[in-house]
Amino acid sequence: MVIGSFSVSVDSKGRIFVPAKWRDSYDNKLVAMQGITEEPNECFLLIMPESYFDQFMDEINAPHAVSIKLNNAARSILQNAYECEIDAKGRILIDKGLLDYAGISGTATLTATRNKCFEAWEPKRLEAKNLAYTQLDSARDLQKLAAELESAGR
Repeated sequence: MVIGSFSVSVDSKGRIFVPAKWRDSYDNKLVAMQGITEEPNECFLLIMPESYFDQFMDEINAPHAVSIKLNNAARSILQNAYECEIDAKGRILIDKGLLDYAGISGTATLTATRNKCFEAWEPKRLEAKNLAYTQLDSARDLQKLAAELESAGR
């Protein structure tokens, strides 16, 4: 089961440990890519099972889903996506360009997200993101969040 978060070391070659508790949820291949977000300064990595990435790309490439916006999205996703094999020690090698994009060096925080995916964050960036989330205090923001959660459940 992929839940929780872990602080992991990033070695000089860009390898990180996939938490042992998560490894049983994956075959040996994962795909790492730039995180998908609407926030312009939010830089993190999204790491997912190869099978989920294939399904994700099948949806983008569906014949009924042809548009300039989707073509641009597919190009951006594919040019910044890399296969990562889990080695015998439970590590994956992350492309240096992706690590630089996310500002990750030395340590990373891995946090579970939906569909057996996880994110890799520079720890201070994730801390700031989490702090901003916990400071939702206006009624309008809370109502908007409740409406989004309600529609996601349908």
